[in-house]
Amino acid sequence: MLERITAQQQILIIEKLYYSTDSITSLRKYNSLHGEKIGKIGIKTIYLSKFYKMMKLAGFLPPRIRKIIEEITGIKIQTY
Repeated sequence: MLERITAQQQILIIEKLYYSTDSITSLRKYNSLHGEKIGKIGIKTIYLSKFYKMMKLAGFLPPRIRKIIEEITGIKIQTY
C-alpha cells in the first residue's frame, strides 16, 4: 500500500475508533496511551499501511479499522 493518510484523516479515524465525538480528546488519549510505544498520530502524513499496523498494535479490531479507514479515505484495504 503506497497510499498516504493525512494527519486530519488520522484524527477523524481515531475519533471513530474510540466511539467519540471529540477528535482532540481522542487524539490525546491515543497519543498518551500508545504514542511512546507505537508512535504518535495526527502530526504528519504517513503511509496507510503503517497507520493500519499502528492501529492493530493499539488493540483495535482489524475489521473495524478497515471499515472506518474506507469510510474516511475511500481507500479499501485488502488483507491476505
